[in-house]
Amino acid sequence: MTDDPAPSIQVLLVDDHPIVRDGIRSLMLRRRDIRIVGEAQDGDEAMRIGAAGYPVKNCSSEDLVRAIRRVHQGELFFPQDVSTGEENNWTSSVPPVDNELSERELEVIGLIAAELTNKRIADELGLGVRTVETHRENIMNKLKIRSVAGLTRYAIARGLRVD
Repeated sequence: MTDDPAPSIQVLLVDDHPIVRDGIRSLMLRRRDIRIVGEAQDGDEAMRIGAAGYPVKNCSSEDLVRAIRRVHQGELFFPQDVSTGEENNWTSSVPPVDNELSERELEVIGLIAAELTNKRIADELGLGVRTVETHRENIMNKLKIRSVAGLTRYAIARGLRVD
């Protein structure tokens, strides 16, 4: 019998190269608090099902473990802003949604994450397109997010995605 705690961090391992997945899996076997629960070859699918981060392949194994632990604590881990290419210090805290956004803003961000256009969101909610654009701008300002990709990551991390 062992006194080691059961792994508390579950990780979906995603890479299109089996040898990379094998190497990362080997690294994670040495970590008592991390367990690989699944593997996939397609990063797009991982993002759609709610991945809260991804490292670049040139990061160190310690940076990878640190990123996994920070995501487990509720932070996002993305090396660059997808749309601007600007560095974002690897991680950013996920701001609390409860106090920051109105119910309408939560609806709008969920529909943005579901890839609806402003026109379609307006039709769905019975609003004007400009009103939807204003909601989007307000959301981005409140959360200090600079891109629609960032909004989508935020919505997915918070379970706000509407399919």
